[in-house]
Amino acid sequence: MAEYFVGTGQQFNSILGAMNNCANGDIITITDSRTYTETLNDITLNNITIRSAINNPDAFPALRLFLNSNTLNHINNWVFKSVIMQPNGNSRFTFNLKNITFTQCVFRHYDYLCSCDCQANSVKKFESCIFYNFTDYVFDALKNFDNNALIVSNCTFHSCVNIFKNNFWNEQAAACPKIYNCIFTGSPNVVSQVTDGIRRHSILQQFRFCTFSNNPQTASAQVGENSFVSEPTIGIYAVPERTLPSHFKIANNPKVRSCGSDNFGYSPAIDGSVRVTPFDRGAWEYGETPIPPVNKMILPYINYQGAF
Repeated sequence: MAEYFVGTGQQFNSILGAMNNCANGDIITITDSRTYTETLNDITLNNITIRSAINNPDAFPALRLFLNSNTLNHINNWVFKSVIMQPNGNSRFTFNLKNITFTQCVFRHYDYLCSCDCQANSVKKFESCIFYNFTDYVFDALKNFDNNALIVSNCTFHSCVNIFKNNFWNEQAAACPKIYNCIFTGSPNVVSQVTDGIRRHSILQQFRFCTFSNNPQTASAQVGENSFVSEPTIGIYAVPERTLPSHFKIANNPKVRSCGSDNFGYSPAIDGSVRVTPFDRGAWEYGETPIPPVNKMILPYINYQGAF
């Protein structure tokens, strides 16, 4: 395994430049806060990690990547960590890569993400990610969908018109994602236009240990285990503008603290020390300081406990 560094003054000035030197299993580490707008064509690499060396979420590098269909069909087991994903071109990011993980990433200003081919051998994981300002929907499954092929944990969703496309479960109603420890606020629809009461109930039951703040569609619905519905935003976000990743935080004593699932491993406490239990919801956690530190990120997979 080799590690290649991208950034100002580094050995490579672009992700593609580093990628062209990679072998399976290598790591690309970005050392600055630039925006990288790149096209990755004809890549045939597996087990590649693309990550930031920066621990401040407001200074993560922004990636505006385009991968053509040929590339998507020939890469597997990629990991993105601590980066900001932004739209390139048509405001969409199609990730029908086989097995892809996003950890502590920020997705913003998309019309939608497109989760194609969610099959047992093509699992998509989102861990401690933030999604905001989506104008259409976040997730869709255009072709196949298997149980547990989409895993969303400890994530925060804000100002997303829809979370799941209206036909997400159309012909695969028995197949379900796993959605744990997430916060939804300012997002008016969760499963848009699902009118079948039985199917809608089965879908909402997949949202476990989640908090829905001021969500009209979910207010009268029965969601999954240990979920809060129509909770006020106070205590979840301490700043009004919510335009930077660090703005998506919880205050000292909201209900979303110490009430998550115990299936996801360790998370740091408000003071930065590690506690095994209880667990929190959402992607970031901060103390009560007026200008919170930006290095206390919830890391639910520090000690992965095999929840799935």
